[in-house]
Amino acid sequence: MKIFFSIIISVFYLTGCASTRSGGDCDPSHGGFFTGISCASSGGYDQRVRSLNQEMVKSELDNEKISRDLKSAQGEAASLELEKRKLSEQYKTLDSEIDDLEKKANKSKRKKEMLLTSLRNLRNQEALIKANKNANPEEISKKLNDLRKKKEELEAEIDLVRGN
Repeated sequence: MKIFFSIIISVFYLTGCASTRSGGDCDPSHGGFFTGISCASSGGYDQRVRSLNQEMVKSELDNEKISRDLKSAQGEAASLELEKRKLSEQYKTLDSEIDDLEKKANKSKRKKEMLLTSLRNLRNQEALIKANKNANPEEISKKLNDLRKKKEELEAEIDLVRGN
C-alpha cells in the first residue's frame, strides 16, 4: 500500500510541477503525459480551445469583410467597364462625325475650286469680248448677255455653297 500511496503522491507532485506551465502552452501535440494531466486538470485545454475559437471567429469576420470589399470592388470595376464602353461608343460616334465633316469640307474645297475656275473663265471671256474691236455690236451684246447669265448662275452656286 505504501507503494500505491508513493505512486499517487509522485503523480500529484509531478502534476503540480507540470501545472506551472501557462494555459497557452497546453498544446496536445506537444508535451507528455504529465503535461497532459496538468493541462486537463487546470483547464488549460479548455482555455486553448476558447482561444482558438476566438481566433476562428475573428478570421471568419475578417473573411466576411474581405468578401464584402471584394464584391464592392468588383461592382466598381463593372461600373467602370460600362462607363469605358459608353465613352468608347461616344468616341466612335464623334470620330465618324469628324470624318463626315472632313468629307464635306473636302467636297466644299473642290466645289470652291471649280467655282473659282468658272469665275476665271468668265473673266477671260469678258476680256476676249472687250479685246475684239472688230465684232459687231449685236454680237457683243449677245455675248455679254450670255456672260451675265453665267455670272448669275455662278452667284447662285456660290450662295448655295456658302449656305445663304
